[in-house]
Amino acid sequence: MRDGRNELCILLLVIFLSFDSTIGSCTFPTSLTGNWISSQKGTLNFTSTSLYGYPMDLTVALKSVDFDCMEKNDTLYILKSQTPAPLFGHSFDIYLCIDLHPVSSNKFWYQVGQDIEPLTGVRYFAAFENTVVTQATVCTRSTPYEDVTFNTLVKEGAYEAGLIEATCPKSILHTFSNGTLTSSDSVTSCTNVTLDVCTDRTQMRYTYDASCDPSLTIPSDGMSECLYYITNDTSGITYLHVWNNDTTLPAGVSRINCYAYERTGDVISGTLYPGPCDPDQTTSSVPSPGIIIQYDTITKTCQETVESGSQIIYYVAIAIGAVVFILLIILLICVIRHTKCRCCKKCCQKCKKKNNQVGQSDEQLTSSRSTGMTSVEDGVDPYLRAVEHSEKINSITFVAKKPIKLGPIIEPYLEPPAKVELLYEVEPRPTSSRLMFNRSMFFSQLSLRHKE
Repeated sequence: MRDGRNELCILLLVIFLSFDSTIGSCTFPTSLTGNWISSQKGTLNFTSTSLYGYPMDLTVALKSVDFDCMEKNDTLYILKSQTPAPLFGHSFDIYLCIDLHPVSSNKFWYQVGQDIEPLTGVRYFAAFENTVVTQATVCTRSTPYEDVTFNTLVKEGAYEAGLIEATCPKSILHTFSNGTLTSSDSVTSCTNVTLDVCTDRTQMRYTYDASCDPSLTIPSDGMSECLYYITNDTSGITYLHVWNNDTTLPAGVSRINCYAYERTGDVISGTLYPGPCDPDQTTSSVPSPGIIIQYDTITKTCQETVESGSQIIYYVAIAIGAVVFILLIILLICVIRHTKCRCCKKCCQKCKKKNNQVGQSDEQLTSSRSTGMTSVEDGVDPYLRAVEHSEKINSITFVAKKPIKLGPIIEPYLEPPAKVELLYEVEPRPTSSRLMFNRSMFFSQLSLRHKE
């Protein structure tokens, strides 16, 4: 029984330690530290593990919540309120599920992974204090998330430093004219509006007609910076966030605005909402104070002209390269064939020459043998010479070059041997045929006479 309790304690300790390590390991990207401007929530402050001042209009007394990073799973962050929140007479822990994506060190985009609570109209999840929760229970929103609900984060001061602009979508890299702006309730409208995205492809520049109502001139200074966009491949709708460059923002207008548009030929149809994209925003309708926009004419094309020209040059370069490559191959084949023919011709000539030499040698040999004549030149039989010559022609042998003879470095000096004189004089003795053949000429030492 005691062993069972010990095992249970160990298991609980492991769970606690793993849970604690999970909390400790949940950190935000390093570049996210500091103040950031959100398309939906205004200015937010991030530390390595916390999010401060997140606006949430939950009750009269509770307008914002501070969160700690509780769990991280790839790009998904689960945040838990630092202190319980009093809601409906009870204490609740508030949770946020954020799918966070970096664009650069000065720009992020994110989606909130919770459904909108009907009573408050805010995306969050609440659980009774100290309730054990999981990612599945906190992140209640179905995936994939709707494109229209993405939010943008821009680092404070990055706009002034020129670090946030991005190239606008290719579909609007034109100069549009004959534009019309209409209020969301279709009561107010103005015409003859021009949109220029060619002068600077990161900016949208507007020229309003003098008769346009100020409520429709967003931005009022006539310039926005492209930040980030998402295009839905199924519907073809592009959701574009832009930075409103107005020096002073009117009431109800955010620093980050949202376009939802689609292009058909030369016609651009869409809506503008002076804040983050509204969930009900489409290309033809938008809640107030949104604006319905339409441009009917393209007077200048910047991006497509450049791309078309570059593509033509690219295709021409490919065609020229292919032709040059084919010509090089043909030239190489011709050179190989010509070289091969020359080599074969030389080989044939050599073979013919060798055969002729062999034939001549055979004829000479036959003629010599038929006449029965032999040559005694150098003491060599002509027949043997012809055979040897034929063998040399028919056999392929490697003949090494004669080595260079190097003379001796020191000439040898050989003295002639000393003259040897006989110590004894030989005196011949009379011989006879018998003695000459049966005994030695000098059969006794007496025959040797010492010379004095």
